Amino acid sequence: MDKSAVIVGVGADIGAQPYLNKLSKVLYGKGYVVEYVYWDRGGEPVKSFPGIKFTRLYKGEGRVKFALLFHYICWSFLVLKYFLVSSTTHKLFFLSRLDAAAPAFFVSFFKRVDYIYLDRDAAHMTYKLGLFKPVFRFLEAQIGRRALVHMVPGESRNFTGYKNVRVVENTPSSEELSAAHDLFLKRGGRLDLRKTIYINGWLSEMRGMRFILDVVSKLSPEQFRVIVAGRPGCADADALIELPNIEYLGVVPNAEALSYYKESDLVLSFYDPAYEINRKAEPNKWYDCVCFGVRFVTNRGLDTAKFFYEKNICLLVDYGNSNELFSTLMDFDNCPAVAQIFVSEVRADFLPWDSKVSSIIDECEQLISDF
Repeated sequence: MDKSAVIVGVGADIGAQPYLNKLSKVLYGKGYVVEYVYWDRGGEPVKSFPGIKFTRLYKGEGRVKFALLFHYICWSFLVLKYFLVSSTTHKLFFLSRLDAAAPAFFVSFFKRVDYIYLDRDAAHMTYKLGLFKPVFRFLEAQIGRRALVHMVPGESRNFTGYKNVRVVENTPSSEELSAAHDLFLKRGGRLDLRKTIYINGWLSEMRGMRFILDVVSKLSPEQFRVIVAGRPGCADADALIELPNIEYLGVVPNAEALSYYKESDLVLSFYDPAYEINRKAEPNKWYDCVCFGVRFVTNRGLDTAKFFYEKNICLLVDYGNSNELFSTLMDFDNCPAVAQIFVSEVRADFLPWDSKVSSIIDECEQLISDF
């Protein structure tokens, strides 16, 4: 019997989602027949990938808070229905975030559901839930406890301490690193010697778009090249990608996004510290910078930035302080160069993403066979 895996997540284009894209490739490489069950939020092409069956469960788009909440409720209801009516035997489910995991958790009390909880952004840390925060924290803890494995992106996110928690840092996969290098060479290497700033990922309000827009709009095109990749998630991001000095790549596959680190001098990566999840940020951008020997600028008030700051990998500014960020960008070439000795030292602390996840899948297969 073929091994079968089902990934449940948000977004039609799995290739534009580094986390799920890496996961699908690991599963395919291990001989799994992969199904991707997803919420199509609009504006994303569904691209074919070897060995992956795409199943659209819901389609709905919206940025407004209440409209988005309505879509999440509809999506979670359809995920619940999916688990109730579909066969769940002989399948390994990978559930991205609470909205996909909660329905499977409730159904698992009535039928067998072997699932791995991909706890990428804990809801009780992400949203200002007020009196409901302990309720969400308890629910997320129980979902993690019932999972075969509860995967978190850093020790800072291990809020349960249960034995089935596995920390997998957001490092690139071995395949993506190789592909990124090849794409860089195909473009002819680095041809532009201006100071190059790279901004990528989810371009949202809580990730500093307002003061990034303010600063970038003041940078001289003669001195700076500014590359942007990712999906705009707010009005400031829309305005940013329309600036004449911006080289906007759009939403690109992860290997292509990674290849531009090799042309960059600094990466901008900010997180509003008013949100608990941001104070415990574990972004792939930081680990990408480690792998490619590029510094990043982030903001003070993030607990997880301390390690990178002490290793001389990042520069710090106050969140929202446009003047300080502008001065940092103007002066950063006076900072000491990123030495290969410290890059090698830090790289040694982290295994490639695919290596860790492959071991976790092996562990889950053993748990299922022992059931």
